Amino acid sequence: MDAIVFAPVVETGWNDVLKQAKQANIPVILEDRAVDKSAQDLYTSRVGDDFEKEGETAGKWVADNFNGKKANMVVLEGTAGSSAANDRTTGFGKAIKGTDINVLDSQDGNFTRAQGKTVMEGFLQKYGNKINVLFAQNDDMGLGALDAIKAAGLTPGKDIQIVTIDGTHDGLQALVDGEFNYVVECNPLLGDQVAKVVKDVVAGKKVDKLYLAKDEAFDQAKAKEELPTRKY
Repeated sequence: MDAIVFAPVVETGWNDVLKQAKQANIPVILEDRAVDKSAQDLYTSRVGDDFEKEGETAGKWVADNFNGKKANMVVLEGTAGSSAANDRTTGFGKAIKGTDINVLDSQDGNFTRAQGKTVMEGFLQKYGNKINVLFAQNDDMGLGALDAIKAAGLTPGKDIQIVTIDGTHDGLQALVDGEFNYVVECNPLLGDQVAKVVKDVVAGKKVDKLYLAKDEAFDQAKAKEELPTRKY
């Protein structure tokens, strides 16, 4: 084969196979998530998003809107060990550092609606009406949490304000409907850039180690404008 493209679900555990590819002179291009820093010299290039910046953008919104208001927040984390979850946690923590925002709990929801709902149900059983902010590290977990919040007799977007990351059509629709309050994009349209990197590598051209997609952030008004032409 001339090249390998793969999307690592988690950061660790790839060193051996990446070493094999390097020894065979097969260039490896990472798409989307990253691998552990110890493997940085074992792949050729990565095309993805700045997950830490996404977390920081979400955290800044929470800090701007809730610092000084005795906010009690819960967090739905992404898949344990993934660069997306790790980096978003880091970025978010930086943004709210020094504020009086109280993180009541933070648990892994595995980036799925089903587990987002289950974990949110547990949060509500444990903390009840104390919760007034939810940070979901992706739209799907936030959408799952909506069912749990409504079942508890609370109004998402009002009783519990919600910030998520991804910017999917369903996530932006929830924002337009007033059930989410802020959505940070994680742009998944990486294929064209990945294809270009592969062609350049195979042709012997020099490529950058990292290519980052452009991520936006949406309030309700901006989401209304974006929805009609949303590609995902």
